[in-house]
Amino acid sequence: MKDILSLLDKVQEGGVEREERVLIIDGLNLFFRNFSAINAMSPDGTHIGGLGGFLNSLGRLIVNHGATEVYVFFDGAESTNRKKRILPDYKKGRGTRKITNKFIFRSADEEHDAKLGQLQRLIEYLKFLPVKTCIINGIEADDAISYLAQKLDKKCTIVSSDKDFLQIVTDRITVFRPIEKVHYTPEKIIEKYGILPENFIIFKTLVGDKSDNVAGVAGIGPKGVTKLFPMLLSCIGLKITVVRIMVI
Repeated sequence: MKDILSLLDKVQEGGVEREERVLIIDGLNLFFRNFSAINAMSPDGTHIGGLGGFLNSLGRLIVNHGATEVYVFFDGAESTNRKKRILPDYKKGRGTRKITNKFIFRSADEEHDAKLGQLQRLIEYLKFLPVKTCIINGIEADDAISYLAQKLDKKCTIVSSDKDFLQIVTDRITVFRPIEKVHYTPEKIIEKYGILPENFIIFKTLVGDKSDNVAGVAGIGPKGVTKLFPMLLSCIGLKITVVRIMVI
């Protein structure tokens, strides 16, 4: 009975105390996934799958994760320029317009215009919701997300299908991949990849990243990398120097 009265006192004083849980969303990643998968149309025949699907997904994510604070990040203008100065082919081909939904759109240009229109409306709508929308010129969303998650002294869940986030997973930071509907914890990464989260960046460096058009080390694949470098599972903060040898 005393516990119940104490709980009621907290409600009267300003609410039951909840553990702070931060939800950080990779905005473009979630938008494009909904845009491609949902063919919802407005009464006037306009495609709204990306816009409506994003907002529905956002609501479910907040409820399912018990989020007390929500951030939505989008890429800023010229966000890839700095990395392209180091690696000119970084994300090469990403800007090529290819129609992905021939049932809805008659051309790639029409589909591209629909994406831009829905994105603009989405960003405007987010201003009226209790979420923080972040766009930093010259910075990619994944870099800003990683920085924030590691700086906050709170439990964070990053929502994205981008595997690059797995390198910052800790007991405090998890990654939820919507396509798999799986939360990646340190234990999950060890189970699936056989490496520690701290060494995931080395794993990606060795095998490369086709989605970003970044080549890995020739002859090393995802399955063989742990056989060649078993220390990826046992050593924290491992550093490997890869030397390119030219045979003349």
